[in-house]
Amino acid sequence: MRLLTGIVALGLLPHRGTPSTLSEDLSYSINALNQARQAKRLASLSWDPNLAAYAQYWANAMATGQQPFAHATGRYRPSQGENLYARASGQCDGAYDTPMLTAMHAWLAQASLYNDEPVRTGHEHWLHWCKPLPLLAGARSTRLPRPSKGTSWPPAGLLLTEPPAQCMWSTTTHVGCARAYSISEPYKVYNVCRFFPAGNMWVAPSHRTGHAVGDDG
Repeated sequence: MRLLTGIVALGLLPHRGTPSTLSEDLSYSINALNQARQAKRLASLSWDPNLAAYAQYWANAMATGQQPFAHATGRYRPSQGENLYARASGQCDGAYDTPMLTAMHAWLAQASLYNDEPVRTGHEHWLHWCKPLPLLAGARSTRLPRPSKGTSWPPAGLLLTEPPAQCMWSTTTHVGCARAYSISEPYKVYNVCRFFPAGNMWVAPSHRTGHAVGDDG
């Protein structure tokens, strides 16, 4: 991975609630996430601007072509879970103005595919991709299956997502999200959500605790 310069070291300080200064897209997205968690009797996540800053940095790096569309590692994602979503849409498409809400709905829509089984190998089909997804050009993955013929999901556009397990992890308490529009491809948006503490653990369903899987959160 080509290293970026100028990254700022940020501490993860607790911040409660969702600030009114967030855009409607982000506010609606976090509300949708917390409503889904409440439906599972899980505590709502608190907005953390430090996590959002990390997410914004990585979204910008992908949108400007400084980094490929892939999960951040090392100092770019210290002890954080991460969900990614990229989508190309037309300017008249409602998803263009609410890309984060579109991403959140895509992540949460995978919930019906999760079988509540514990993580045993870190390669479970539901843990990483849940359904065959088209691989975004430049993405690096050895686990993504080829898209099946005639598939009608996901919606139009190219995307890469993590499963709902991170969104629903019981010990996760904070979230921060950001989006960035591509500077080279019109109407393409990169969405990143960071979670703390990270979810997706060994030998634990999403509503329990366990040991960290590693770099797949």
